[in-house]
Amino acid sequence: MSKENLGACGLVCLECGAYIAYKTNNQELRKKVSEKWSRIYNHLINENDINCVGCMKEGLKFPHCSECNIRKCVNEHKINHCAECNDFVCKEIENFMNLDPQINDHLIELREEFLNKNNSI
Repeated sequence: MSKENLGACGLVCLECGAYIAYKTNNQELRKKVSEKWSRIYNHLINENDINCVGCMKEGLKFPHCSECNIRKCVNEHKINHCAECNDFVCKEIENFMNLDPQINDHLIELREEFLNKNNSI
């Protein structure tokens, strides 16, 4: 997977509701995503904020992604995503991974790929 298609936290941008809604300019999807994320994160999310060009790309981001500590950390470490970090699994990403088993599984898979790639060099 291209690093441009991955968020700092390991989420796949191409599968993210904010990314898809932005790319397709789909207001109905924005509404559905805002309702779902409002429930998941127990925080009211405005459907007009459901837009993103991708976490690690320059440009429009979902408001949380612009201030995300995980994204800031990845940028500071000059890595592509958390699974490449020497401190993986840190408390910050562990808390995020606990929100969704898919996130957890994907980051573990990315970590294994990263370690295998670096061990074969």
